[in-house]
Amino acid sequence: MSTDHAIIWFDAIRATLNLRGPTPPRLTYRIRPDEKAGTVHLATEENLRDLEGLVEVVRDVRESTDHEQAIGLMQYFKAHRDPILESESHPAAYTIEIHVPALQFDELLAAAQIGRLPSLCVGVEGMNYTVPLYPPMIAWDNKALPQLKIDYIHFHLPLTPATDHDDSGPPLSAQLAQLSQRIDQLGLGITRKLIWLLWAVLGVLAVCGLILLRK
Repeated sequence: MSTDHAIIWFDAIRATLNLRGPTPPRLTYRIRPDEKAGTVHLATEENLRDLEGLVEVVRDVRESTDHEQAIGLMQYFKAHRDPILESESHPAAYTIEIHVPALQFDELLAAAQIGRLPSLCVGVEGMNYTVPLYPPMIAWDNKALPQLKIDYIHFHLPLTPATDHDDSGPPLSAQLAQLSQRIDQLGLGITRKLIWLLWAVLGVLAVCGLILLRK
């Protein structure tokens, strides 16, 4: 590991699956840095949080057995105009390409298909801690080094959705079922009372009729 090395945390906020002909499938996450775990400042006087970020997770089919080989790259792209459509401009951005084993890729894909998106811990060679305290500040000389090696990746994947026990929130299905049952019971009770009242009125009218006939 290089002495110039930093760990950056990201949150995935959207996922897409890209299938490009015979090339390995890619799971693309749109990401944003988790600033609770540190901020990254660039030599271009930008902050990483203000740039568009993508992580492309590639299903690794490489046959290399070189364990020192970088597992990915992080690259900066400055703002520019489209060379063909000059009226279309692209803001500054960065991408991270990561190669992962097939089993890990399949687990991430299965999770994304049911709406589970990970947070990512990425180890990057070529960045420096300017403030090592927590949360740290990290410097990236993206002018001299627009492309950096990734030597470590960790995915933190939630298996269950967050739950909210706040009573002010919407009722659960079980609570709705109980409420419906109570309404039905209340309606049944009111109906029975109305029937008894009707019979009582009819009885009074019948008695009154007999009294009138006798007169």
